[in-house]
Amino acid sequence: MAAAVRGALAGMLRPLARWAPVAAGRTASVRCCHGRARAAAPLAKPLALSIVPGAGSSALLSRLTPLLPNILQQPVRPVTYYGLRKGKRKSVKAVVKRFLRLHSGLWVRRKSGYKKKLWKKSTAQKKRLREFVLCNRTQCKLLDKMTTSFWKRRNWITFSSPSLLSQEVSASPAGLLVEPAA
Repeated sequence: MAAAVRGALAGMLRPLARWAPVAAGRTASVRCCHGRARAAAPLAKPLALSIVPGAGSSALLSRLTPLLPNILQQPVRPVTYYGLRKGKRKSVKAVVKRFLRLHSGLWVRRKSGYKKKLWKKSTAQKKRLREFVLCNRTQCKLLDKMTTSFWKRRNWITFSSPSLLSQEVSASPAGLLVEPAA
């Protein structure tokens, strides 16, 4: 974390380094975008980064944090631990819409971009994008934490053992899959 902040600060302060001689009252050659070098005029007010004594580098960091890109923000899992109505944990709807959980515990998703800009993609590329991708172990564990037990239950059983079946046959093709007995 500290290395990321240090790298971001160095990246932000690097463009200011070429103005340091100008701020000190000396002239420096500044290269413009077309490659010609010209002498820069000294600035009216000196450019200085003031750090409050005694406050340490946290004051500088707090001043520069809004300017930094989103490297300081941690990834967010918008899980509701206690709902307002029933006080129960809630599933993240984006996970439920985009992923499918197999009973083995694996999660399946589509490849990214399978719906976007299809007019410019070849037929082979569209076919490749329609394929499913299995998530790895850490992604599966994270997705399990973001969903409730309702999405982890077994939805269907095959038509092999009549003793396990209820009388209700699902609306699946040819009735080959039925709902399990509760």
